Amino acid sequence: MLVLFALVQVGQLWGGLKGSPLRTADPFSTRYYLLCTLTFLGQFLLTLLLVTSRRRAQFLVGALVLSGLVQAFLAVLLLAARADYMLFFEQISHRDQATGTFINRNHLACYLYLSLSMGIGWLIGALRGTDLPPRQIKRSFIAILRFMLTPKMVLRLLLVVMVIALVLTRSRMGNTSFFLSVLLVGGLLWWRLPQLRRTASILILSVILVDVIVVGQWVGLDRVVQRLENTAAIEGDRRGEETIEARLQPAARAIPMIALRPWFGYGGGTFYTEFPPFKTQDMLLRGWFFDHAHNDYAEIAADTGLVGLGFLMVLGIMTVKRAIEHTAVTSRSVTRGVAYGVFMSMCCIALHSFVDFNLHIPANAFTLVTIMSLMWAAPWRQRQTKATQ
Repeated sequence: MLVLFALVQVGQLWGGLKGSPLRTADPFSTRYYLLCTLTFLGQFLLTLLLVTSRRRAQFLVGALVLSGLVQAFLAVLLLAARADYMLFFEQISHRDQATGTFINRNHLACYLYLSLSMGIGWLIGALRGTDLPPRQIKRSFIAILRFMLTPKMVLRLLLVVMVIALVLTRSRMGNTSFFLSVLLVGGLLWWRLPQLRRTASILILSVILVDVIVVGQWVGLDRVVQRLENTAAIEGDRRGEETIEARLQPAARAIPMIALRPWFGYGGGTFYTEFPPFKTQDMLLRGWFFDHAHNDYAEIAADTGLVGLGFLMVLGIMTVKRAIEHTAVTSRSVTRGVAYGVFMSMCCIALHSFVDFNLHIPANAFTLVTIMSLMWAAPWRQRQTKATQ
């Protein structure tokens, strides 16, 4: 699917040379877009070729979680210091929300919930044994104490730190996507792990109650809730925050844009140059500038047409299907953990992409491709020789 997606962009560049209707409106932007696609394709292939054992899979998952933890610590420290600096010709100010090394808080939120998803998946993969009878309170208490003395408890505490940073982003859809995805993973656990329902339910409830509600309330979850409460549906009912109508306006105006060139679009990366003629009078009067549609589905369709969007959607659906197939209790622990992490990551990004453009942020797109390719590298056999290490 990624190869076919890249071929669409090659066709757009080739069409520009031949004067074909498939031609791109901006060859320079499409070349950059194609280079990014080839980079993601290369990363996908590298993961398939290199992650050939459980040990390597665990190492990569650990690297993803550690990277999210570093971003979380940076975000909290920069926010506490009210840092204000220039980075790559962009002014970055940490006033009342965390952005980490990203310019936009929504993009940090995306990176954090991708790392969180893999961490939660790792914990799910580590679940062992069968559920104990409800009356065996002593054995349950001993199991909890044993869990607290294992390295998994350290991972659990690190996830709390990332949740703190996620809440501090004040990202409405970032936090909402994470919360809804946790509920979806809980439902999948209940369906696919009948022998571990109680243990898995305790884990999911701890994420919701301890991380999101208790810890989140301590660091300012109420401000995120307040932003959601102040988010009106239409401009006429505006209550201080950007309305849903305003957020979806560029995506809505992209629909007639897509209708003119529905199959192969205007060229990869050309949205910001081709969108101005489709602006409403209100957008023009207010001087609004849109370099992105704030909706990945609409922007990809405008850039590469419904054909390009279709290739990526098929890849996403196939990845989710493969993840669900490996979430059963019969799967090996590492494979099962990766499967739940990939499923949660895909749910988060699918929801968030309706109102943001995280797939057009290289760091987030690169991380997502790595997570998806990890699912296609699974399952792994037990390492037998030094050559497979």
